[in-house]
Amino acid sequence: GADLDQPNPASRTQTYRETGASLLLTIEYANFRPWHGPSDLRYSYRPDLVDGSSYKRYDEVYEPPEPECHARRDDNTTSWGTISSSDDDDVAAYRRSRTLLNRHGIFIEAAQGGTVRTFLFNNL
Repeated sequence: GADLDQPNPASRTQTYRETGASLLLTIEYANFRPWHGPSDLRYSYRPDLVDGSSYKRYDEVYEPPEPECHARRDDNTTSWGTISSSDDDDVAAYRRSRTLLNRHGIFIEAAQGGTVRTFLFNNL
């Protein structure tokens, strides 16, 4: 099996656990065995870690900015209200509130193939 703590050849200083990896899952099927003829459908799975591969994904999380509250006087009374700002200020605050998550993982790609030598339409 693959060890995620082994060094990634592409990085030299980091392991697959730190850089992520790509895994190719090969699925083979057949319903014919040589010298035996037709048989039940059989499957085999072979996972292979792609040497020197990595997998990284960025996820953005945006937090809405807090509205600014200021004291103001309306008719000689003190009240609190939200001061509206221009659209440009809102966009700048929105961009500043972004958190970028740098995630590494295992990307799994499956490839299938095989042979079906006998097929009975009535078994569908």
